[in-house]
Amino acid sequence: MISPKLQKASLFTILGLLLLFVPLSFYGMYLKFLQKPINIPKENVNKELYFDGKLWFYNDLGEILGTYTCENPYCSYAISTNHDEDYSILSYKNESEDLVFLPIVNNQYVFITDSADFDGTDVYLYDIQNEMIYNKENPYLLVNNYTVGLQENLFIVETKENQYNVLSLDNFGFLFEKDYDFIGVIDDGLDGQAKNADYFVVKDQDEWKIIDQKEAVLSTQKESIVTYNGEYVITNSNKNYHVVRYDGESVLDGDYSSLSFVGKYLCVTTKQNEFYIYDFVLQSPISEYHDIKRNDVVKSVLTDSNEIQIYVNEELVETVPTT
Repeated sequence: MISPKLQKASLFTILGLLLLFVPLSFYGMYLKFLQKPINIPKENVNKELYFDGKLWFYNDLGEILGTYTCENPYCSYAISTNHDEDYSILSYKNESEDLVFLPIVNNQYVFITDSADFDGTDVYLYDIQNEMIYNKENPYLLVNNYTVGLQENLFIVETKENQYNVLSLDNFGFLFEKDYDFIGVIDDGLDGQAKNADYFVVKDQDEWKIIDQKEAVLSTQKESIVTYNGEYVITNSNKNYHVVRYDGESVLDGDYSSLSFVGKYLCVTTKQNEFYIYDFVLQSPISEYHDIKRNDVVKSVLTDSNEIQIYVNEELVETVPTT
């Protein structure tokens, strides 16, 4: 048997060890706690679009709709881009230097970029509510709404195969059964407003066409389509401009340096650098001939009183009465 003195000594030894190791154990846990980062979610108090490695999405009232966790360094809302300048089409150009992001549509859909490279151009369609990307494997090369929007929440998209279609986010699908080599919308002259998208200018292999939303063809031309109105189409071939009817019948003989519409009238710049206004009904000019220089900026404005004001380098040079 263990003597009472030995039992007492053992008890004191155990108590001493406990007094030594228990504080050390707590101290070790304390050091480990200090070394381990605490993952406390950050609050985006300033409602920044990019914050804490995420894109943040808000409605028009500033209420949070959701977030997207970025996978790469270059992550942002996508911007509207187009290649219209590579063709003859007279489309809307936003002269502002401000960066305009593509909008959030129906508080659910948004176009984003998420790239490892600064020059990455891939554009993804993100569903905020369901937290998913629809075209992860097939991102768009560009998305275009001309910065001011196309009516009915339509967006022109270019695929990796350099083919174009029009995406409807209201109906969540493509408008056209086939893709085209190019799609654009002419400028309707209403600055700052969503562009009318009832009709589109498309390049279909070697032909240029005007089509409606149901893909019905209104006009087919061999030359690039510049613009059109209800009766006539302006075309361009190697900087030689022509005006034709929808069936391709020529209206004005000869080549011109520039043609455009102002109301139901035609703005004409000849190869001799003369500018005038032409009346289709009278089949003759209704303005004076104005000599212009190569770099002159000529602008024609149809006023509320149905007069046409001609400006050269922002200087009014003639007011033309119309019938």
